[in-house]
Formats: sequence, C-alpha cells, structure tokens
Amino acid sequence: MQSRYMSNRRLYAMLFLASALAAVAVSPTTILPVFHDRLVDGDSYMRLLRIEQGLKHGYLANVVQRDDSGAPMVVEWSRLVDAFIVALAAPLAFFVGWHHALYIAGVATQPIFAGALGASLSFASEPLSKREFLWVAPVVGILLPGVRGFDVFGVIHYHIILLAAIAFTLGWCFRARNGALRPMFYCGIAGGLAIWITPETMPFVLLGYVALGLSWLQRPIGAGMALLGASFFLTTAFGTLIDPPHGGIWVAESDRISIIYAELALAVAAACLALAWLDKKPMSGVRRKAFGLVAALLSFAIWLACWPRISLGPFGLIPHSDMRVFYGQMAEVQPVTGATEFFLLLFPGLFAMVYVLLRAWRSRRDVEASGAWLVLAAGIALSTGLTARFVIFQQIPAGFAAALAPVILTDITDSVVREAAAASLRVSTFFFLLVFPYLPALTMAYLHPQKSVPHGGSCSTVGIGRLLAPASGKIVLTAVNYAPQLLYRTKIIIVGSLYQHGIKGYLRARAAWRAPATPSPSPQLRATGAEFVLFCNTTAREYLGPHTAKNSLWALLVEHRPPHWLHLVGEEPKQGFRLYRVAGSSDEHP
Repeated sequence: MQSRYMSNRRLYAMLFLASALAAVAVSPTTILPVFHDRLVDGDSYMRLLRIEQGLKHGYLANVVQRDDSGAPMVVEWSRLVDAFIVALAAPLAFFVGWHHALYIAGVATQPIFAGALGASLSFASEPLSKREFLWVAPVVGILLPGVRGFDVFGVIHYHIILLAAIAFTLGWCFRARNGALRPMFYCGIAGGLAIWITPETMPFVLLGYVALGLSWLQRPIGAGMALLGASFFLTTAFGTLIDPPHGGIWVAESDRISIIYAELALAVAAACLALAWLDKKPMSGVRRKAFGLVAALLSFAIWLACWPRISLGPFGLIPHSDMRVFYGQMAEVQPVTGATEFFLLLFPGLFAMVYVLLRAWRSRRDVEASGAWLVLAAGIALSTGLTARFVIFQQIPAGFAAALAPVILTDITDSVVREAAAASLRVSTFFFLLVFPYLPALTMAYLHPQKSVPHGGSCSTVGIGRLLAPASGKIVLTAVNYAPQLLYRTKIIIVGSLYQHGIKGYLRARAAWRAPATPSPSPQLRATGAEFVLFCNTTAREYLGPHTAKNSLWALLVEHRPPHWLHLVGEEPKQGFRLYRVAGSSDEHP
C-alpha cells in the first residue's frame, strides 16, 4: 500500500509538472507581451491592484480604491487566491519590491493552476481508468476550447483552479462511496475549499454529496457521512470567518463565500448527522431510506427557504432593470450563439453526457452504479446548460469531458474484443474530443477570413503614465474596458468599471458617454464628477449599444469632433489615446 501511494504521488507530481509546462507552451502569443508588462485581461490587473492596495494597509482587501468616482468599490472575489499569490510573492518582494513580485507571482499562477487541473482531472478519472490512460485527461483538458478560453499565460484568475477544485472534490467523493473515513474527511474539506474559491462550484460539490447519499441508501456509511458533513462545515465556516464579505461575517453575499454558504454547510452537516443517527437505529430498510431522504431534503429546503434568491444564480446579483445593460458589455456572460460556438463550447459536454447516459443504461440493474452515473449526467447537463446561457462556465463541461476521456478509453479497451476495432474507437474518441469541436471554426476562418479593420491605435496602456500625469488624483471618464489597467498603471480615479458591485459607477459612465452633446457639459457628465475624458481611437461607434445617438459624446469622439468644452491636453498617436480636460473643472487653467 505504501509503495503504491508513493508511486501515485510521483505520478501526480509528473502530471502536475507536465500540465504546467504544456499550458505555457500552448500560449505562444501571450508569452512575450507578459514579459513586456501586458497581461491578457482586465480582471488580472484588478486582482493585482486589489492585493497591492490592501498590502499597503497591512491586509488583503475586499475593495478597490479609485474606482466608482472615488468611492471604495467591492470586488466580489474570494481572497483565498489572493493569499496564494501573496505567499508566492513574499520571497521575491525583498529583492524586487512588492509591485514587481506580485506581478511575477500572479503570472506564475497560470501554470501552477494548470498543473493542479491536470493532476486533479487524472485523480478524478483514476478509479475507473487504466493507469496507462491517465495522461489523457490533462492533455484533453488543456486542449479543449472551453479550458483554452481561460487557461492562457498572462491570466490571473480563478477559473481554472475552480475546475481543479471540482475535480478533486468529485474524485474524493468517488473514493468515499464505501464509507472510508479518510476519503470522506478529504471530500468535505475539498468541497469547502471549492466553495471558498467561488460559489460557482457549489452545485457540483452538492451533486457529489448526493452521489454519496445514494451510496448510503445501499449500505450504512453514516459514520463517514457525519465526518464529511463536519469537515465540510468546519472548512466553510472557517473560510467565512477569516475571509468575510466587506462589512463583516453577517453580511450575506451570494457571489462569494459568506454566511449563506456557512449555513448551507450546516444544513449538509445536519443531514449527514441524521444519516449517521439512522444507521444506529433498528428499523427496516424501507423506513431507513425514507427517513434519510426526508432528512436530506428537509435540510436543503430550510436553507433554500432562508436564501431564496440563491436559486436565481447570476440573475439574483443585479436588479433586473440594469442586468441587460450591464451584461451587454461583458463577453463572458453572453449566451452561446451560432454553430461555431456550439461545437467549440457545448459539443464536448454533450459528447460526455451521451457516454454517461449510456453507462447508466448499461448498469441499470445496479441501482447504486446507475444512480451515480445519472447524478454525473445531471452535473454535465447543468454545466452545459449554464454555458449555453453564460459562456463564463465553459470550462466546467470541458472538464467533465476531459476527466471522462480516460474512462472512455478504458471502457473501449475492456469491452471491445477485436484490437483493431478498439484502436479505431480510441482514435475516434480523440477525434470527437480534440478535432471535431474545432472543425466548424477552422472551416469558417478558411472560407471567410476576417479583414483587419483600421483602429487608429493599439489602445495599449503600457507607458500611459506620462499622458495621464496631469489627471493624477482626478476623476477621469474612460471606456470601462480600460479601467482596471489604468487603475493599475496610474494614480487617476475612474468613473466606473465592469464589476457587479460597481453597477452604479458603470451606469453613470454609460449615461455620460451616451448623453447628447450640448453647449456645456451634460448633466450626466457632471454627475460623474469627471474632470478629464480619456478616449482611444476606435471605429466602434456602437460600442455602448446599437442605439447610441450620433451626437453623443462617444460618437463625436469616434469621429474626432470633440465638443468645444473638451480641451485636448495630450495624446499618444501610436497607442491611440487622447486626453481631454472638461471645461469648468477645478483643474482647468486659463
């Protein structure tokens, strides 16, 4: 047993290292920009900014300063990832300072999280797979479009580690199905950490626990379930205690770890304790199962009754009247559209679901096995449906497909007698997972190559500090997409950005851009408090929506026809940025 454990540890270490290196190797276009101080997306800058601002006050912050026209803006991310970045940066800070150390550590999270993903996918696959096929899970995982969309060198975020957390949790759930105490204990801890990283993992953690509940129906594993419930509750409660929302531990936030999820963990623990108590009572099997189902459903129903808006998911975060306007600017919350996106983002999950349903049918005489397969199918269906509505979830169905790839290959090898037929089916599996999803996109790119559109500038914010020096400490109206980079690189204050707790700032900025030009600054612009306007050359007049008026501030700047009350302060022709001072502002000089 010890030799096998050591062998497994070496195997997963190798898979971790190989996945980390491969994730960097498949991101060739972003490597050089990262070394020239250019990250891939705005969220990466915002995370580094939040960490750096917090460290100046001696703690990890929940808010970002200099957004929302100067008001502190809550950024909803858990600080668990922040703490990991700080731990990586601490040894470097002594030599290069915290600013550069945090940048290096943040960039390093991408290969580290990719390594964790590769190891976790293989870990989830191992109980049902031959050892020689375990390498397939990280390979498929790294190359599937849904994962590639987030696992890019130069991205500093949680989207990949959340998938790894789901895979580790479900892997422990599978190992705990016989009631073994150590897997049950780790299953609870893994689920708590997953929700701590982000509550987006919560439905899949609960489905793993539901599968263990089905095992309890077949055998008395209540002692292990009680341990799972206790470790899940303690981990989640601990996370809520040391990483509470802005405002304290009693503030309920649905988009990060908070009292909502501590109470969920308490409900799971109560249900698990009830199952353990029932195992000790002399009663018929039918009564035991009936009471167990009632206890589990009642616990969950009470929690859901306490927090009904949680059932709305992303729709419960923002007032309905603002949702369409706000989400219209965010690419990651758009639905899947067209055949190309369908095959890239949804087909791998659907392929995996068909296989899982087939396995459920084949094992229909084994209630526990078929039930577990159906629970897995429900998880795949949920993740695929969420992706169809919000592409931000695209990595989860891709992760299910990748974890099942070794299982499919093992099943083919064990069930197909003729080696030629088995080999053909194994090749077909790789084709349908790694080639077929890309074919429509490649075909469209070949038949309809996109022509480059004149942009008038790169809109890169690298080195923009000199242009914005006159606006230091002042409120600047600019496009929300540039806001995180500008906050990170300069000392200006911006009107608003694309974060759900900053919806008011975003709406103020949008109203100011869309307001018709008048002989003097519009009331909407005055409401932002902006003393400067920063604009980057673009041909996208309808950036703010299809009904942007031709005489709006945004449209006039697109056409290089600023209103007379905007005075040009400076510009960067190569980058395309132009800085204007608003007439009548406190900083204006005759």
